[in-house]
Amino acid sequence: MSAIHLGIGCGAHRKAGRAVLPVVTGLEAYWDWTGGDPLQSKFGNHLLQQGAGSSVSIVDVEDGPVARAIVLDGATDFLVVPAASVGRLNLGGTGYSACTVFAWVERDDSDAGFVAGCWQEDAGDPRRQYGLFTDLAEYGGDEQVCGHVSQTGDVTPGYPFSRDYSANTRAIDNSRWQFVAFTYDGALVRSYLGPVFDARPSYTDGLANTYSKNPYSFASGLNAAACDFTVGAVKLTGGMDNFFSGKIGALGIYHRALSLAELTSLFRFFKPDADPVYEWSFDVSGNSRVNGWHSATVDLVLTDDISTNHFGVASVGAHTYMSRGSAGELGPLVGWSGDLDGVSLDDISTIQFLLNSGVTDSLLRLVIKSEGLWYASDQTFDLAVAGIGGSDWSNAVEQVFAFGREANKWRDLTFTPGAALSLSGSARVTPLPAGTLQAVGFYSPERPSAAVRIDNLKVFA
Repeated sequence: MSAIHLGIGCGAHRKAGRAVLPVVTGLEAYWDWTGGDPLQSKFGNHLLQQGAGSSVSIVDVEDGPVARAIVLDGATDFLVVPAASVGRLNLGGTGYSACTVFAWVERDDSDAGFVAGCWQEDAGDPRRQYGLFTDLAEYGGDEQVCGHVSQTGDVTPGYPFSRDYSANTRAIDNSRWQFVAFTYDGALVRSYLGPVFDARPSYTDGLANTYSKNPYSFASGLNAAACDFTVGAVKLTGGMDNFFSGKIGALGIYHRALSLAELTSLFRFFKPDADPVYEWSFDVSGNSRVNGWHSATVDLVLTDDISTNHFGVASVGAHTYMSRGSAGELGPLVGWSGDLDGVSLDDISTIQFLLNSGVTDSLLRLVIKSEGLWYASDQTFDLAVAGIGGSDWSNAVEQVFAFGREANKWRDLTFTPGAALSLSGSARVTPLPAGTLQAVGFYSPERPSAAVRIDNLKVFA
């Protein structure tokens, strides 16, 4: 079967009439909140019902990636498939040691919120299995996408709670709809905000233990004990809690780990056509990382360095942005994004970003990675009038790069982070090979005399 036909609604949904969800083998349940019984899953036979004391409503979405959404009040609202009826949503009990949960969400607050899964934290009857959260302050998930898994159903040994979850780096933006997901392949748990994987290779928790947070290593598999499948809250010892406040649009559950390319295809299916497929606003998050970005010179990898001298994030007043400052490393520097996949170079139309440089000749170039090779734009991005400072963006200019694989648009970039960095002296003589976009970023040839500031990077495809 090459496609799954679903009753996706119309209205203001930009993709009205496309009632075909991209095929993802292993789909167990999908809700889009449309049809005669909107709480009935469009795939699988799973009927959600109102939780005790709950009054979840369903609304049309006038401007967003979905046609309809459920609205939860963050206090009493949640939906449930009781344990006795959970069926194949009990992934561990069905023999699977892998999963994917994705959703489109629009949050109203910054409290811990549960999106969906089989996750029961009752100390008298712990039956944790898998669950997608949008905030877990304990163990590194504050304002991040968190993918929780458990094999025993109980807390992590040696800890008061369960630490067994992945968390990305970029903060969830409560002002708009965002795509959140996590995958578990039986060995690693990965969190995604949008179709981007932000690696967090080192995190130290409150018990002074250091480990990778994204991906998170967990080879034990999933708990086989059935519990309620819930949307919008989980059962704790004292009752329901971790209430989600806001809207949840499309929601899907799979019994396998989707690849990044497959998640990207889902994201692109739902996103309004006019929206970028990738975007970074460089908002400062609670983590010690630079929003999932990396920096490297010819002999030094600065992935965990948040200094603005190394393509780090700065915050001045109400403005947050990425910047290379006038101190620090002298030579060439590359800053680049988290992992990308699933977008062909031939699909990309433009790359745009806001430049507010303290010098007119920043000599900044775009860089991309495709099929393991790096390239830099032949074009440099400069300003007629230098920017005033980090708090004043009145002289900032939106830069628009018309994307294409034409030879005269690109130079070869020899780049192995921390080991090699060399830019070709001229444009290529042949077009870029066909391939997919695996990373995007910037090349700065030398330490600037004044800060080079970048914001609102967007890739349109």
